Amino acid sequence: MWSGSASYGFGQLSYALLEHGLLDELRLWIHPLFVGRATSADLLFRPGTTAQLEHADTLTLNTGTVILTYRVPSRQGKDNDL
Repeated sequence: MWSGSASYGFGQLSYALLEHGLLDELRLWIHPLFVGRATSADLLFRPGTTAQLEHADTLTLNTGTVILTYRVPSRQGKDNDL
C-alpha cells in the first residue's frame, strides 16, 4: 500500500520539496486545451532548483489527457562515491 504525501498543482510547496530533495515522483497531466491568458513565465518557467528525472510511465486517457510520470533516479550506490 502506498504511504506518503500528494500535492496537486505545481506551486510553492512543490518547489520547496524539489529544492530540499523531498520530491520523489512527479506526474504531469497534459490536457488538450488552454484556458485563460498567461505568459510562458506564468506557466512552467520559474527560477529555482533543477532536477534530473527519469520517465517512468505514460497513461493516455480516452479524453485525450496524457499523464506522464517521472521519478527521481535511485541514489543506490551513489552515496559510496563520496
